[in-house]
Amino acid sequence: MAYGELYNVKFYDPDENKFQLQIYEEGYVGDISSNLTLGANPVVISYQQDNDYFKPIIGSSCKLQFYVEEGTGGEEWELEDTNWNLAEFLWNAEGTIDFLEPQNDRQFKVVISYQSDTDVYTTYWTGFIIQDSFTAPLQPFPFIVEAYASDLIGTIDGYDYGLSTESPTCFDAIRECLKDINLQNGQASIGKSLDFGYKVLCRIKPTGESNGNPFLQTYVMSKDAMQDENGNAIDNKTILESLLQMFNCRIFQHEGRWTIISNDAMSLSSFDDEGGSYNKEFLAYTKAGVGESNIIISNPVKNINSTQDDDTLQPLNADFIKITKRPAIRNRTNIRIKDLYKNEFNNGNFEIVTSPSGSTPSWGFIPQNWTIASSQASTSYCVDSDSADTSQPTPIVYGITPYGGTYSFLMIGSSTSTPASPTLTNATGDTISATGTPIKFSFAVYADDPNVSGLLAYEIRWRLKVGTSHYWDVNNDRWTTASTINTSTGALQDQWLLYEFNLNTPQSTGTITIDFYTSKETAYGNSDFRTYFDDVKLTINSDMEYFTSTTSIDKSEYKSNSGVIPSLNNRFGMIEDDAYVNCLVNSSNLAISSYTDFDLSSTWKLENLMELKRLNDLTVNNNRYEGTFRKLKLSTGFLDPIDMLTFPKLNFTNLSSVTDQMAIDNLEYSISKNRIKLSTHTSRQGNLTVASDINQNRSFYEYKPKD
Repeated sequence: MAYGELYNVKFYDPDENKFQLQIYEEGYVGDISSNLTLGANPVVISYQQDNDYFKPIIGSSCKLQFYVEEGTGGEEWELEDTNWNLAEFLWNAEGTIDFLEPQNDRQFKVVISYQSDTDVYTTYWTGFIIQDSFTAPLQPFPFIVEAYASDLIGTIDGYDYGLSTESPTCFDAIRECLKDINLQNGQASIGKSLDFGYKVLCRIKPTGESNGNPFLQTYVMSKDAMQDENGNAIDNKTILESLLQMFNCRIFQHEGRWTIISNDAMSLSSFDDEGGSYNKEFLAYTKAGVGESNIIISNPVKNINSTQDDDTLQPLNADFIKITKRPAIRNRTNIRIKDLYKNEFNNGNFEIVTSPSGSTPSWGFIPQNWTIASSQASTSYCVDSDSADTSQPTPIVYGITPYGGTYSFLMIGSSTSTPASPTLTNATGDTISATGTPIKFSFAVYADDPNVSGLLAYEIRWRLKVGTSHYWDVNNDRWTTASTINTSTGALQDQWLLYEFNLNTPQSTGTITIDFYTSKETAYGNSDFRTYFDDVKLTINSDMEYFTSTTSIDKSEYKSNSGVIPSLNNRFGMIEDDAYVNCLVNSSNLAISSYTDFDLSSTWKLENLMELKRLNDLTVNNNRYEGTFRKLKLSTGFLDPIDMLTFPKLNFTNLSSVTDQMAIDNLEYSISKNRIKLSTHTSRQGNLTVASDINQNRSFYEYKPKD
C-alpha cells in the first residue's frame, strides 16, 4: 500500500534558509494539510555512534516537536487564534494524537528536505515515527509534545537473514540484510516511500578485476555462513556488520540512499572521478541492485573559521575542543572457523524447498538436492511447523519445531525389515580425498508416535558411501567395501537427538553419498510412526577455532608506536581455504587469493590490507575534534547543510600547519536554530603504502589470540 502525504509544513532557520517537513501515512488518500504548529526546536536530526570510528553501522533519528493549545478534538474551535489547528487535526475525539501514536513502526513516514535552489527541495533525511517515543505532559493547555522518528537500521537485529542464494555476492547479502526496512511501497511517486537505493565507494578490488564495486566482485562461499552451529539463521545486524568490517566500511543514509564508504576514502577531498576510472565517484544502484549513473560530490570539505566567509562552519559556545589519540603499531582480525567447515551435502539442513506441482503430497515440500523414492513420496517430504494435510476431514498438522531453521524432513511409517532401496538420498557431496583429513558426520532425529506416549524403541537406518566402493561401518568403526546399512537406536520421543560420528579418512577418492531408509519402531510398529531428520552434515574434523590475520608496522619512523587497535572479530574473511563456508570466493566459487588497492601497486591479503588502512589512520597522533557550530550559506544564497559526507577542516590563521580534514562520526543538527554538534576524527592515509612498510602474519589457531 502506498504512502499518502498528510502534512507539508515549511519552516526556516535564523538565516532564513528554507526547510520542509512532510509526514506520510501508509494508505492515506486525501488532501495535504499545512496546519501544524511547530515547537521552538521542531526538528533535530542525529547520527550517532560511539567513539570507535571503525564502527560500521551509523543509525540516525529525528526528534519532532509540536505545540498543542487548549482543547480536545471533541470540542468546538474558535478561529481567532491561528495556532488552534494542531489540536483539531491531531487530537482526536479519544484524546490521542494519531500520527504521534502509530499502530506500527511503518505507519507514518517523515521526510525532511532543504531548499537547494528556488522551488527545489533536496531530501536531507527520511525515517519512520516509532511507537515507543511519544511524550506529552499531562497538564493544562498549552503544552509541547515530542516524538521520534528513526531510519530503523538499528532494528535489523530483530530480523534473521533470509537463506535463498547458495553463494551470494556480498552486495546482495547487504541488500538482503536491509530489505526488511527498505520499504518498497509507492515507488512510482518520489518521496512517497523509503525507496532507498545505494551508493558505494570502496577503492579496492580482487586482484585481476577492474576498478568497481568489491562487494559485487566478492562472494560468500555458502549461505551456511549465515547460520549458527545449530542451523538457525543469524540476525541481519551481525551479518551486515561483518560484511562492512571486512572492507573497513561504514553505512548510513544520505540524501535518500544507503551510503557505503570505506573509512580510508574519508581522506579524499573530492568525490569527482576526473580520470574516468572510478577512483573517487560513488557507484549508484537502485534498491534492486541495478546500476545507475555515478554520483559526484565535488566539494565536501568545509572550512572551520570565525570569519563570515561563504560556506564555512563557525564555532559557537566556546566548546570547540581537540582530543588526541595515541598512534598504534598493530591490528588483528579474528575470523571464527569452528563449526563453519563447508557441509559436503548441499542443502543438508533442508532449508531450500519447493512446493510440489499438483503431486502428492499437496501439503508438504520437496527439498532441493535430495532424491525421494517415488514409492515413498506420499509419506516422505519436508514440513514446517504449520504444514498440515488439508485433504483430511480434520486437517492434520505434521510439522514440528525444526532442529534449526524452518524445515525438517518427515518420514511416516515403520518397516520391520530394511527396505531394498533408500527413501531419501543426497549424492551432491563434494569429492572426498583419500589423502584428506578426518571427517565428521552428523544428523539430527526427532521421533514421534502420535498413538502412544512414553518411551519407544526405534532404529534409524542409514548408509554413507564414498564413490562406488567404500562404505562406513559404524559397528567396526572403519570403511569397508561391503555395502553396509548402519543402525542408530533411540527410545526418547518428541525431542531432537543429535547423532555424531568421527570418521577416518576413506581409502578411496570419490563423491560422498548419504542414504536414509524407512525407520523401524519395534515397541508398537504403528504405520503412522514419524521420524524427522534435520541438519545432515559431513565436514572436515578439526580442532581449529580461529583464523587470524595480524599486521604490524615495520616502517622505521613509526616502529616506536605503542598503541594497539582492538582486535576485529569478523564472520567472513579471505581464509584462503574454500573448505570453509565463510571463505570469500569469486564468481567461479574459487577462493580469492589477493586484493589490490586502486592507488597502490602491491597485492595484499584482504585482512592485512584493511589492517594497514586502519593503521594508516593512526600512524601518528590522531586528533578528534568536538564542538558546536553554525553553517553559513553558499554564495548563491542557499544553504548547503552539513551531513555525514561533509569533511570539516581547520582554517584559522594561527593553525595554518593543520592541513588534514576530518571525518564526522557523530552529528546533531538542530535545524531551526542552525546549531550543529559534531564529533570528528582526522582521516589520514598515505604513510604506509607498500608491503615492506608492514609485517603480515596469517595463521590458524585453536584459541582466539589476544590483542
